[in-house]
Amino acid sequence: MPSVNKARTFYVSSKNNTGVRVDSEVNVVFIQTNDNRTTTEFGTGIDYLDDVIADLHEASGSTPTSPVYDYEIAMLIENARATTVIVRDTVDTYKRPVVVTTTMSPPPMTASTPSPSPLTMAAPPTTLRSPTPSRPS
Repeated sequence: MPSVNKARTFYVSSKNNTGVRVDSEVNVVFIQTNDNRTTTEFGTGIDYLDDVIADLHEASGSTPTSPVYDYEIAMLIENARATTVIVRDTVDTYKRPVVVTTTMSPPPMTASTPSPSPLTMAAPPTTLRSPTPSRPS
């Protein structure tokens, strides 16, 4: 499970010891979409990065023995350290509303129902022209 330790190493997987060294003042960009609305948060430091990752794991019900998470990570590496980490949560909790369509029919005609009045046609469109200016003679 991805994590950040106090030695400033960001581990992408706990199954091996492969990680990326993180600057102590790492810039963190957290992008998340909930209810079809995207927000972007900015923070600084290893503790903020660790909190973002931990919150994503907690929200997904992830545990060390059963990791469940769905996010993307991009890093800007300078001098062999991640100076900026971008975390994008790829889970949108938005539930599209169910659209119900109904067709309404007119009530059945009976002997007591008056028949609809005949439709009247509108007059054809008229083209309006400005008067031609008169020329001096």
